[in-house]
Amino acid sequence: MVSESRDGLQNLSFITYYSSVIMDNASIKENIIRIRTERGISQDEMARALGISRNSYRSIEKGLTCLINKRLGEIAKILGVPVEELALGYQPIESEERLEDIRISYKRNADDMKSAADARIAELEGSRQAAKGMTPETLKQVEEKIKLM
Repeated sequence: MVSESRDGLQNLSFITYYSSVIMDNASIKENIIRIRTERGISQDEMARALGISRNSYRSIEKGLTCLINKRLGEIAKILGVPVEELALGYQPIESEERLEDIRISYKRNADDMKSAADARIAELEGSRQAAKGMTPETLKQVEEKIKLM
C-alpha cells in the first residue's frame, strides 16, 4: 500500500483511509500541534512551507477541513516525522529485529519477576514450616514482634 509520489513523499493510502475512517481528525491535529510546538515551528512557518494561508493552516490544526488527509504527507515531511506518527501518535516499530529485541527484553523481565516470586514463595514456605514446630504461645510472640517492626 506504500507508493512513492512524484515529489519523493511516501503516499500511505492506508494511513489516509484509517485516519478518515477509524481515527477522527482530532487525534491527528493534536499530534500535529504537539510535534510542531516541540520543534518550535510557528503556524506561519508551517503555512508558508505548505504554500497555504495561515488561516488555512489554522483550519488544519482545528480539524475543520479535510486538508489534514490531503496534506498529511507534506506536514509529516516538514515536521521530520513519519506519517504514521502523525496518524497514530507514535512511531511504529519498523524492523522485525527491533521487535525481537523487545520480545527478548520482555521475556527476560518476566523470567526475573518469576524467579523473584518463586524465591519469595520458597521463603514463605520455609517460614510456614518453621511456624509448624512452634507452640501457639511462641507463634503469638513472633506475630507481636512482627507487628512492632
